[in-house]
Amino acid sequence: AVEIIVVDAGRDDAVLAAAGPYPSVRVVRSGTPLLPGQARNLGASRARGGTLCFIDADCIAEPGWLAAAMSALGDGARMVGGPVLHGDPWHPIATIDNLMQFSDLAPGRPAGPAELLPSCNLGMSRADFQSLGGYPPVDLAAGEDVLFCRQAAARWKESLRFVPAMRVRHFGRRTL
Repeated sequence: AVEIIVVDAGRDDAVLAAAGPYPSVRVVRSGTPLLPGQARNLGASRARGGTLCFIDADCIAEPGWLAAAMSALGDGARMVGGPVLHGDPWHPIATIDNLMQFSDLAPGRPAGPAELLPSCNLGMSRADFQSLGGYPPVDLAAGEDVLFCRQAAARWKESLRFVPAMRVRHFGRRTL
C-alpha cells in the first residue's frame, strides 16, 4: 500500500478541500508556517513506510514515477531523482526558470550517478533519511536540498542515482 502525506505548511483550507475526495491522502498541518525542508521533515516524521518519496506542490508526477523510484532503490541506490520537465513550456519566464534550476536534470540525460538531486523529485529509504538527520535548517526558503544531497553524496558517493523514468513536470515561477 502507498501512503500519501500532504504537508500543509500554510494552513490553507484549499489543501483540505483538494485532499477531501481521496481518503488515502493524509493532510498534516503545521502550527506555524514552515520552510520547505522543515515541511519535508514533518511529513517524513509522520510517514509509516520504509521508503520516502518527495514531490513539491508545484510539480506533477508522470505515470510510472513511483515505480521507477522504487525499482532504482531496490537495485541498490541510496537516493534517486529524475528529470524535472517544464510544466508550462510555452511560457518564457517559466521555461527560463526551469532551465536555470534543472538544466542538469533534462529528460535526455542517461541513467547513472548524480551529485545533486532536487527535493521536488526525490526518493530514498526512511532509514537513510533519518541517518542524515533530515533536511538541515536554513534561514532562506531555498538551498536545503543542496545541503541535504551534499551530506548524502559525502556518505554514499556512488549511490545517488539519476533515474530517467522518474519524471515530474514542474510548474514554477511565471513572473520576475
